[in-house]
Amino acid sequence: MLAVKNQIDATYSILRFISANIENFDSKILDKMFLTNDQNNFTILMLAARYQPKALEFILAFIDENIAFFPVKNLPAFFIDNNSDNYNCLMLAAEYQPISVLPILNFISNKSESFKPYLEKIVWTKNKKGYNSLMLARHHPEVMASLINFINTQSKEIVYFTLNKIFLEKDDLSLTFLMLLARDKASSLKFSFEYIYHSGH
Repeated sequence: MLAVKNQIDATYSILRFISANIENFDSKILDKMFLTNDQNNFTILMLAARYQPKALEFILAFIDENIAFFPVKNLPAFFIDNNSDNYNCLMLAAEYQPISVLPILNFISNKSESFKPYLEKIVWTKNKKGYNSLMLARHHPEVMASLINFINTQSKEIVYFTLNKIFLEKDDLSLTFLMLLARDKASSLKFSFEYIYHSGH
């Protein structure tokens, strides 16, 4: 965990070592490696999403490279786990490392069948202030656009569910996503309204 947060080269070396000896690591060991929490309930994926975009890239590539050793049904657990402030890894990336959002979304998209039942929880979990991933991404228009485009590729049910969230979901101060945009990033409102318009046609 310390390597993921502070030492990019060490993270890479550790993952390379495990890959080279992957047959000595059964799925239980790998699950434990990815699901163990530190004192703030961060997993290694959360730490990478919060602090080190390059480490996140290495970790996701490592999972892809060794996917045969990860039970597909277990993968969503890496992304729905929450830390002490109720952030999952997508939320941490949306607020602190926007460059990491697209790699996470691409990883999920490439395994859509495994993640489909968990998308609502991954995208719409709220932190202790009542912010979900879309709300946290409001300061970064390109990230917000990536999230909305990702949602738009899902089933019609999820798209309509998203519209409901955009209009009705409120944070702890009773502000919706559109209200937060109007307050903090008015320039992004146009994109949101375009999404709403096209979703209805």
